[in-house]
Amino acid sequence: MATIHRVQLPTQPDKVTMPTTAHRQESTTTGTRKKGLLVLLLSCCLAAAAAVGMEPSDASAIADLVQSLATPPSSWTAGGDACTTFEGITCSASGRVTAIDLAGKGLAGTLPPSLSSLTALESLQLRGNSLTGVVPAVLGEIATLRNVSLSGNFLQGPVPRFAKGVAADDVVDGNSFCSDEPGRPCSAQVSALLRVAEGFGYPVSLARTWRGNDPCQSWQGLACVTEPDVSRIFLHAANFSGTISPAMANLTELRRLDLGENRLAGEIPDALATLPKLGFLDVTNNRLTGQLPKFRPSVRVLSDGNAFWAPSPSPSLSRDAAAAAASSKLNAGSILIVIGVLVALLVT
Repeated sequence: MATIHRVQLPTQPDKVTMPTTAHRQESTTTGTRKKGLLVLLLSCCLAAAAAVGMEPSDASAIADLVQSLATPPSSWTAGGDACTTFEGITCSASGRVTAIDLAGKGLAGTLPPSLSSLTALESLQLRGNSLTGVVPAVLGEIATLRNVSLSGNFLQGPVPRFAKGVAADDVVDGNSFCSDEPGRPCSAQVSALLRVAEGFGYPVSLARTWRGNDPCQSWQGLACVTEPDVSRIFLHAANFSGTISPAMANLTELRRLDLGENRLAGEIPDALATLPKLGFLDVTNNRLTGQLPKFRPSVRVLSDGNAFWAPSPSPSLSRDAAAAAASSKLNAGSILIVIGVLVALLVT
């Protein structure tokens, strides 16, 4: 029987004050580092728990759950036993997780697909929180599951489909799914936009209005010229972090994209340069790196306040031509050196 499942967690989430942009960036970086340390410590402790009897897949799933939440439950305190002192976690005598009850705990974040590895799970109670993102379809494959409650969150994407014997009648209530029918896929536009939201970490501010299967119906920051295709995305100074998803390129009617004054990192996907109707892109004052994609000359690109590399040679310049150009520059340099030496000899 497993009896040691100790996890080091803070008793209270950090409080962050954001009086200025500089302070906000510093606080965000500090918070990210603290959470990274927290997850690393949790993973190590859960690995130790698995070594003494806890199912390794269960330990890994709980670690993934903590990582996917903005903050872990406040009752998950330092030195706690995951199966006996973590409020909301119930285990069998053999150390298998059989129930998760975190209803009404004020949690934000997403549900990791690895929860499906909790193959002894019978009850999953997560109603009344602020969870976002797409519910992993694999949760419906847990054969032992008997009761699920996900209402009162901001969950998006398709409604999850569970087996007939699972009590999950309130799943749709109070969420932001694209339909009311379990398993029904979202439209192509909505699917692409959910991938965009995923890149930003599925922020609650988007999940509040990004609901239903028509993004032209009052979705925050979006505008359409002809429904159901999105033609403009305005998410300027929205306090978003994360990355720009390549799925943005699937919005083929997109004409204006404004993501300036956020905290986006990583590279701008090259696929954005293929958008046939894009005429304006603003990514100023983010944390973007890499090389700015080669957009058409007609596209107005605002990119100050990032850390882009120097542009690459023109794609029309072949490798041989580039080598020849470099050789020509070297020869010209050599000639200038010889001339300089001759002039020096003459004057002396």
